[in-house]
Amino acid sequence: MSTKHESAHEWGLRRKSCRDALAERMALGPDATQADWWLACSRGDWLLWQLQRLPADELRPMLPALHRATDRVVGRAIRRARKSLRGMRTPWATTWRRWARRWLSGEDRSAAASRAVWEASAASREAEASAWKAAWEAARAAEWAARAAEWAARAEAWASAAWAWAAEVAAWASAWEAELELQARDIRREIPVWPGR
Repeated sequence: MSTKHESAHEWGLRRKSCRDALAERMALGPDATQADWWLACSRGDWLLWQLQRLPADELRPMLPALHRATDRVVGRAIRRARKSLRGMRTPWATTWRRWARRWLSGEDRSAAASRAVWEASAASREAEASAWKAAWEAARAAEWAARAAEWAARAEAWASAAWAWAAEVAAWASAWEAELELQARDIRREIPVWPGR
């Protein structure tokens, strides 16, 4: 149980917060409280982690608000995935889109339906992935053989490709960071102040 004088950093230390979160907690200063950290924290996953540390009697009243926030987070993830599956006609993608439509409309948000579509899509993706991987490996081997002969002339192009790949990875990381910030916003919209003592 936290005391009135426990700082945000001490609260995180006592509950074994991750190193990155502890560094951010410490950056708030020694007078920052857990309530201050709740408002400053920019990651939804960290906010959920904090809520999980509350005693059951303190968390219970927050559950309806938390449910509304997670509905927004899940809904956003489903809408993004639907965009990426546009035009894909494989059976698992069609089944997944049908499930997504039912989830978003509120028709069926059961864990059983979610689990069933996840299992079906995972099995299909694994089958597709192994075929894709074999084709990719063969194409990649052929590409490496061809590139080996052109190495001297293409060194600059390789460096450029490496930088493009690095930029792609950075963009993905940035997109994930932005999603975590959106999750934090969604959670704080429903739970605007730290509910713990």
